[in-house]
Amino acid sequence: MREEIQERLSVLNRQFKAVDAIYRNAANWFGISESAFWILYIVSDGAEYTQYDLCSTWFYSKQTINSAITKLVSDGLITLEAKMDARNRKIIRLTAKGKRIVENTVERLKSAELKAFENMPEEDRTTFIKLFGRYLQNLNTEMNNV
Repeated sequence: MREEIQERLSVLNRQFKAVDAIYRNAANWFGISESAFWILYIVSDGAEYTQYDLCSTWFYSKQTINSAITKLVSDGLITLEAKMDARNRKIIRLTAKGKRIVENTVERLKSAELKAFENMPEEDRTTFIKLFGRYLQNLNTEMNNV
């Protein structure tokens, strides 16, 4: 029984790596770093994000975000705008150039994601999210016990 579970876990981990590779390859194909790609992906939804938000809700290290943000600013793809209620937090905004890049990269990938998810029956989508959430919760609990 334990060997079967270990094999299934191995399959699951290979699938996680395959998903990572899809996004990494897309970023490379689009000619941007993976971290820059994800920042553009996140901010392209139109909501307001700060560097702190990217670290806390998307689980990136401060160093990774700071480096990628610095590069995106220098490339003219984003700007940082002071947030009224927090003087040391700045909102990440796409520039016109950034919006054009997003349309040609991130939005194409988001469209593929949407189609892939739409190709699953509704019940499968719901079950997938539920089970994956449960797995993450269990893994987090077990990692806290290590």
